[in-house]
Amino acid sequence: MLSKDLEITIVGLGLLGGSYAQGFYEAGYAVNGIDIDEAAVQYALEKGWIREGSTDLHLLESSDIVISTLYPLVLKEWIRENGK
Repeated sequence: MLSKDLEITIVGLGLLGGSYAQGFYEAGYAVNGIDIDEAAVQYALEKGWIREGSTDLHLLESSDIVISTLYPLVLKEWIRENGK
């Protein structure tokens, strides 16, 4: 079982990522979310599914767990552009 104190960040708040965010929220976890679509971030914030949301990567700095819900080819490119 995951500790409720972990910093969890979901990358991609579309159908799959939004479902993860909602599920973690309903289970009592505080989750952050990142998406390139500001509307997706705002929707998840309004629903209360995420504690913080952003269109940039600063939320990853304090994350203990990162869940990517990007398509595999998009994930590959995202890692190439943002990996350190």
